Amino acid sequence: MKFIEDKLNEQDALHFAVYTHDNGSGQDSAAEWCFDLTNFRFDSAKCILVGHFKSTFSADGGTAKQRGANSEGDSVHAVQAIKKVLVVPAGDWWAQELANQGHPMTTAHIEPQLFVLSMGRYRHSPEDRCTSRL
Repeated sequence: MKFIEDKLNEQDALHFAVYTHDNGSGQDSAAEWCFDLTNFRFDSAKCILVGHFKSTFSADGGTAKQRGANSEGDSVHAVQAIKKVLVVPAGDWWAQELANQGHPMTTAHIEPQLFVLSMGRYRHSPEDRCTSRL
């Protein structure tokens, strides 16, 4: 687990753009994101991987004044609940998240191309997966 901690903690913040297109309405949108994960550590007593996250964004070319922390907090991953690990292109992952939220006709494109580490969990909670950057 020390190897995983080290690899996650040596990553820099990710800066990327998400472009979406609704194939039903024809509406396009764009958002700039910064996503940062820090201070990952493994708690062997609880069998959890904990890290701190912060995400900021601006939508459709918003100004710096419109940018701000959308969310910040700790991310907890119960290691014993992970049943599979997948490396997925971020655009595919984002489009699936949109479909899960009731928008199956929306496609997503991420620039620069990124990949996410998707950890599928046993369904002990309403959320069936957790995601971290690679």
